[in-house]
Amino acid sequence: MKTIRFFLALVSISLSSCTSILMRFMGVQHVAHFDESRYRQNASALLAKYPGPKQDILIADTGLIRYSTLFDSLESKFALQPIQMLYFDADKKLRSFHVNCLAPGGVGKLKWNIDDRFANYIPKTAAPVDYEQWNVDDLTEKLGINELDIPEGKDVVVFFWSRLLHKQVKHAHKEIITNIKNHVKPDDFPVILYLNTDKVYASLNSGGIDSTFLKNVLTEDEYKKHRLKVAGEKRAQAVADDM
Repeated sequence: MKTIRFFLALVSISLSSCTSILMRFMGVQHVAHFDESRYRQNASALLAKYPGPKQDILIADTGLIRYSTLFDSLESKFALQPIQMLYFDADKKLRSFHVNCLAPGGVGKLKWNIDDRFANYIPKTAAPVDYEQWNVDDLTEKLGINELDIPEGKDVVVFFWSRLLHKQVKHAHKEIITNIKNHVKPDDFPVILYLNTDKVYASLNSGGIDSTFLKNVLTEDEYKKHRLKVAGEKRAQAVADDM
C-alpha cells in the first residue's frame, strides 16, 4: 500500500483541496474512466493548432510508470504530473524540461513564462537536466512507442497532456506554439509528440495501479532504481525539513 500511496502522491496537484465545483472552474476534470471519444475530440483540437510535424499517441499506464524510472537528477514526482514539456535537440539530447508543478499560477492558467523561460527557443529549462543520461529514444522505448516518423535533424518537443487539467493544457499548448512561431523558421519547426495520459489517471482512480502491478511492469533494474531514488528523495526532504 505504501507504493500505491507514493504514486498517488506523485500525481497530486496544488488544486486537490478545492471543492469539485471550484476545481471544474479552475480547469480540473475528474478522470473516472477513459473516454475515447472525448480523447479524440481534445486531441484533434490541439493538433489542429500546430502547423508543423506532429504525432498523436495514447500512453498506457504501464508506459508512464516505466518512464518514471528514467529520471536521474529530476525529481520522481515530476514524471506523473498531468502537463509536461520536454525539448530534445537534433542530437536527441534533453535540453529543457517543464512541468505543471514548477509553473505558478491561478484560475485556469499557469505562468509558464516565469523568469522569461519562453523568451527564446529552446526555452530555458525549469529544472536542471544536465545530469540526465537518457534521450528521446530511451523515452519512447520506456513508453512502448514503436513507430515514429521523426525526420533526421529535427528537434522533438514531447507534450504530455490530459483532460485532468483541460484549461491548463490549452494554455500550455499555446505557450509552446507561440514560442516556436516567434523563434523558428517554418521549415525548421520541431516535431511535437502529443502524449495523452488519460488512461493512466483512469487506472489510478480505479485502483488499478498497486504494488503487484508495479513489480509486473518494471524490470528488476527499474524497480531497484525506483526504490533507491525514492528513498534518497525522502532522506533529502527530511534533511530540508529539519533545516
